[in-house]
Amino acid sequence: MLEVVSYILIIYLTFASIPYFSTANDVDQMNCDNENMGDFMRFGILLSHNDLRSNLSRGIYDFPSGSNMYRIRYDCQLEKLAQQRANNECSISNISDHLADTIGENIYRYRSNNSNSDSSSM
Repeated sequence: MLEVVSYILIIYLTFASIPYFSTANDVDQMNCDNENMGDFMRFGILLSHNDLRSNLSRGIYDFPSGSNMYRIRYDCQLEKLAQQRANNECSISNISDHLADTIGENIYRYRSNNSNSDSSSM
């Protein structure tokens, strides 16, 4: 019983800081094929990301306020592409050339103790 209460409390605390206007798009209809991440995680990532974008666009953070900071929608095809890129250690060059003009990507690569790849190759 204590585990259930703790789980509910964690969920409540996770979503308590998210404003009501940061809502996801048809979360129950995402149906992405990637079994490594569930819709609950997708929903949390989407809400957190949109909340950060909203706060940035309103000048809440000590950064220049953002422009064109529209609420993003989750895309299973982009998730699939990102997973393929990660599986190939981002070796596909200039993937942005194959994406629509409205889609971009950020890549951060680091070398861990378990990795044989060279971080300078990116």
